Amino acid sequence: MSLTYLFVDDLGLSQRQGLRRQVTPASKLADPVLRASTPWEVRQPGDHRLYLYGTVLADPERGGWRMWYSPFPGGLCLAHSSDGATWTRVPLPLVPEGDLRLTNQLAMPAPLHSPSMVLD
Repeated sequence: MSLTYLFVDDLGLSQRQGLRRQVTPASKLADPVLRASTPWEVRQPGDHRLYLYGTVLADPERGGWRMWYSPFPGGLCLAHSSDGATWTRVPLPLVPEGDLRLTNQLAMPAPLHSPSMVLD
């Protein structure tokens, strides 16, 4: 039986036997997986960049992945993906924006910079 493990350093490798090290280069998608498209994400007209000041974790409840990201310093939003490449904003009734009652914004007691999520 062959198993694949991800090692980010050599800690623990010295105690293993029968290992073969294979380095695989990372690949980058041609287009961003998520673009700023909502009023609370677009900072300037025509600027559709998002910055992942946040976290991506496996979603044990729904399967796939959850991304908590900050479209600008201070905010926090949520998106879900089944494959890690195509993302959908999760509609939440927490922070209305204008006439929109559902947004993907999370209510924060104070502005955050570079938030990180931990599932407990």
